[in-house]
Amino acid sequence: MLSLHNSYYNLYRNLRLIKDYEVLRYEDLLQKPERTMRSLAGYLDIDFEDTLLQPTSFSRPWSGNSSRGICYSGISAANLDRWRTEATHLEIHLVTRHFPFVLEDYGYEKMVTKRSRFWPVRGEGVTTYLLNRTISRFM
Repeated sequence: MLSLHNSYYNLYRNLRLIKDYEVLRYEDLLQKPERTMRSLAGYLDIDFEDTLLQPTSFSRPWSGNSSRGICYSGISAANLDRWRTEATHLEIHLVTRHFPFVLEDYGYEKMVTKRSRFWPVRGEGVTTYLLNRTISRFM
């Protein structure tokens, strides 16, 4: 929760304070890479080139940062919706409750879910359980 709070705080702060600040949605980059990169190239006032559609790291081809050890040969949206099956009801509830403005501003769906307020969720240890329940009450 604190990581999300800090990220969104800085996102909105940067939008207010930095001239010519552009925000891209990750989903748009994966689902509509050419349209997104053409738009970004125009925003940056650079020529669009096909190389902008090839993931690289320090000018070398990049196969991604898959936590499952999968190497990709290009832009892939294969795991884009994986969160729908892996996010817990508590995580969905907390994001929807505390960051509705982000969901609205960037066109994300607000999900209604069962509240898992008292029982630990999958993979949540005792310390994390206590911190999650305590922090969520003050945010």
